[in-house]
Amino acid sequence: MGVPPHPMCDKLGRHIEARNTIVDFLGWLEEQGIFLCNRTRYDFNDLWMPQTETRHQLAHRYLGIDEGDLEHERRALLDYARQLTSGGKEVT
Repeated sequence: MGVPPHPMCDKLGRHIEARNTIVDFLGWLEEQGIFLCNRTRYDFNDLWMPQTETRHQLAHRYLGIDEGDLEHERRALLDYARQLTSGGKEVT
């Protein structure tokens, strides 16, 4: 069995500096009292709801990194590493 494919991990690796810059900037905005909100129309009025995504989730969304795929790849790589260190025996 070879190394599992991990395109999202590779993509994150290529964009880690940009991701960290975005996360830092979003943190700075919060320190300044500036918060992102989602706007919804309701009965011809605008409703402003706080953004519920984390800074990392927003950065990943901007960079096109699917967090579900990323987690799946990380788990597959971890399982692969465990199998290598266990001498190829199935690890549960």
